[in-house]
Amino acid sequence: MAPPLCWTIARRRLPSGGRTGRKISYAFSPEVKTSTSFKDAFADAFQWWSNKTTLNFTEMTSFNEADIQIMFLPLDGNLGVVGGAWFDNKTKKWNVVLDSDEKWVVQTEDMKKSDDLYLEPEVIHQIGHVLGLNHSAIKQDNMNPLIQTQSSDGGGGGGVGLRWGLVSTLWLGVTLLFWL
Repeated sequence: MAPPLCWTIARRRLPSGGRTGRKISYAFSPEVKTSTSFKDAFADAFQWWSNKTTLNFTEMTSFNEADIQIMFLPLDGNLGVVGGAWFDNKTKKWNVVLDSDEKWVVQTEDMKKSDDLYLEPEVIHQIGHVLGLNHSAIKQDNMNPLIQTQSSDGGGGGGVGLRWGLVSTLWLGVTLLFWL
C-alpha cells in the first residue's frame, strides 16, 4: 500500500504586512456538508497557529470572499495523497484541500482502523503551508512529512505514517522546475 502523501506548492504565503493581529478569514466549501466536529477541529488548528503567531483567523460563511478556502474533494482514493494547499492565481485565494476519500477522525481515541487519519494535525500542517512553511526534517515538528495513522506504530492508536516520501519530493521538484 502506498504511503499517505501531502501535495503542496508553497510558493506564496499570506502577507503579514508587519502588522500585529492580521486578520485572515477562512470558509468551507458550501458544496460539501462539513460536520460541526470537523469545523471544530479546523477552528482548533487555526487557534494553534494564532497562539504561535500574530495572526487571527476567523471563520466566515462567504466561501468566495474568504482568504483561505477549505474543501473536501476526492483526490486519489484512500491513503494516497491526503491533502494539499496552494495559492489559486485565478481567485487570488488559498485552497486547502483534504481528500474526501480518507477516513478522517477528530479524536485520537476514535482511530480504530489502520487507515484512520487524525484530522487536526493534518489541518495544522496544511495551514503551515499556507503561511509559507515547507516540510521539516525535525520529527516532532508539525511540518514534518509524517501523518498519524492508527497502525503505523504497530497498532495501538495514534502512530505515525509517511505523508511525503523521497519519490514525491523529487517528483514535486521536477514538476516545479518545468511548471514555474
